[in-house]
This record gives sequence, C-alpha cells and structure tokens, in this order.
Amino acid sequence: MAKLYIAGAVKHAQIEKSLAQLTDNWSASKVTLPNSPEPNTINSAAVYFYDIPQAKQSTLLIAHPSLKANHTDYFNATAMNYILGGGGFSSRLVQQVRANKGYTYGIQSEFDATPHSSLFMVKSNVRSNVTLESLVLIKQILEEYQDSFTTADLITTKNYYLRSDIRRFETLSAKIALLEQIGTLNLAYNFVQQRNEQVKTLQVDDIKMFAKQYINPKKLIYVVGDAKSQAKRLRQLDLGEVITLN
Repeated sequence: MAKLYIAGAVKHAQIEKSLAQLTDNWSASKVTLPNSPEPNTINSAAVYFYDIPQAKQSTLLIAHPSLKANHTDYFNATAMNYILGGGGFSSRLVQQVRANKGYTYGIQSEFDATPHSSLFMVKSNVRSNVTLESLVLIKQILEEYQDSFTTADLITTKNYYLRSDIRRFETLSAKIALLEQIGTLNLAYNFVQQRNEQVKTLQVDDIKMFAKQYINPKKLIYVVGDAKSQAKRLRQLDLGEVITLN
C-alpha cells in the first residue's frame, strides 16, 4: 500500500483533484512482504576490530539487538535512555566521556529502530590512544546505569519530554516526519499526547526496570579501529580475544 504525506496550506479537495489522474490510472498490485526473522540471541559480549592503520581516532560502535519501533515498550525505553545517552549534555555518557575525560567531542546512545529491526547502540569517535580507556568507561556507565538513576534524573527526563513538544512541530518537515511516524507505526493521531500522559506516570523504579530489560552490557558487540596500536590493549576489557574483521 502506497502512502502519501502532505503538510502545508492546501485543502484536502485540492489534493484529491491533483492526484485524480494518478489514482485513476495506477493499478494496484498485491504485494506480500516477508516477515523479518528475529535476530540471533547474543550469548556474550565480543570485541571486533576493523583495522585502519595509523588512524588518529577510533570509531566506536557498541550495540546489541533490541526492541522494534512498534513494540509497546519502545517509547518507555527511549525515555529511559534520555539520561544515559539520548539527552546531550544531560546524559551520563556526554558528562563523563566528553566533559570529564575529554576523550571525545560527541557520544550518544539510542534505540535505532524500525518496525522490522532494532539495535540499542552507543556510538562515538575517540582519540586512538584512549580507545581502551573510553570503552572501559562506557562499559562502566552502562553497568551502573540501572542502579544510579535518581529522582532528579526522572524530573529532568519528564521536563524534556513534556516541554520539548512546544516548538517541536513548527516546520513543515517536522509535520511530515510526524505523519510518517503515524503511518509507518500505525499510531493514533494523538499519540504524542498519549505518550506525554505515559511519561507523567513514569517512576524511578520503572526506568530501572526498562534499563535492566533492554540494556545488557554483558551481550554488547564492540566494533573499533587501528589494530596495531590498540588491539592487544583491548584484551584488558576481559571480553575474550579481539576479532579482526579485515
């Protein structure tokens, strides 16, 4: 089924008239999309290297399969991630890896999801000579997040979600993105208001529960770069032998 999203100062009747020739002459074809298989379960963490000799920085991608965008817990999980790595300077990862240590200019965590696939991931670029130190710190933050989440963190999270919508949908591109989200995930037209009500009910224990359920530091896959100077050092992560991809 084709979907068309339009935002702007245009009447519904005008849109229908402009599309009349297309709808009259476009014959529909029945298409059955295959079901996406669930990703293989990861039993333990592992470190992979894609070697770029003499690289001055390492690109870090740390991830494991997670919940899809149409999962009932997806929004709660993204709210849980705000203080971890989704909230810019409000997040643990930015405060500790960038502001406190200066290992990177930017770092974030997110649920990169569609209705068919999803990853929980942490990504950043760090100086090559602090690759190990960065990974050790990130691993520590992830392991401690569930127990370190506070009432103050919950207030910050709620303030963001409840206040960010004030100017969030001002541009036409933002409105189109909202319509596309509604159409792709089959959401209610007032899903933003529904989710705001959902945020209001969140408690610290809820956040901790979602962190425990959807972030598993013991099953993350680590992908990094410059093997000559860094691969042997990464054995100190105690995650097994470093696997070189190239």
